[in-house]
Amino acid sequence: MSGVCAIWHENPEQLAGTLAGVAGGLALVPAAQVQQRVDSNAGVGVASRFPTQQIYQSPRLLVACDADLLNEDELRGFLEREEEPPGNARTAALLAGLYERFDYGFVEKLRGGFSVVLWDQRERKMFAAVSI
Repeated sequence: MSGVCAIWHENPEQLAGTLAGVAGGLALVPAAQVQQRVDSNAGVGVASRFPTQQIYQSPRLLVACDADLLNEDELRGFLEREEEPPGNARTAALLAGLYERFDYGFVEKLRGGFSVVLWDQRERKMFAAVSI
């Protein structure tokens, strides 16, 4: 079960509390671990039970995903070098790198099941995509 979310709030002081409520509401079972990251006026969250549900933050991007990609090795080949992300956010970090290289067109390269939300602080844009 996917549980990713993103919000934008004009009041940064209220952002974390609002995001915690939204992300917490995605936790359908007590075993789900709720994580969130905030940056200026936006934040992403994930209620995770499985390793495919991840969150990643770089100086430019926030990414939350639930992704079971069939072509991760191929996708990693598109990146010049990949830094090892903290924790178990390897797929979310990969998606961030692909976005930085291909912009929104990175989604067309993904094969498999996924839901992803992304906040680009530099561009001040929020993006969401799911496979169907």
